[in-house]
Amino acid sequence: MKKEDYLQPCDYHFSQDSILFAKYLGSKQFSCNLSILDIGCGCGVIGIELTRIINNVKNLHLVELQPEFEPYIRHNIDKFSRASQNNLFISDISEINLDRKFELIVLNPPYFEEGSGRL
Repeated sequence: MKKEDYLQPCDYHFSQDSILFAKYLGSKQFSCNLSILDIGCGCGVIGIELTRIINNVKNLHLVELQPEFEPYIRHNIDKFSRASQNNLFISDISEINLDRKFELIVLNPPYFEEGSGRL
């Protein structure tokens, strides 16, 4: 998958680093029926790529604070995710009751200094 394949807003573009990060994580050994949590998922690229690289991803939970990303995430989930179950939360992570365990939690923070750039 290439970054150009994903739908994303015109004022936000994730880098190839997201794809490479998912490939790196996907090269590790994980158990079957894996549950993944992607915090601050942006357009959902890392979590979705992990479902494509790692066999038997049971649950993908994507959390994004900015509501303007929701249509892009939903489109990308529908088109690319191979998880048995996908859950999207448009909320602050502290406001979500995640009463489960995850085998893999990813967080790829934005690359700008606090107070600059977008929210």
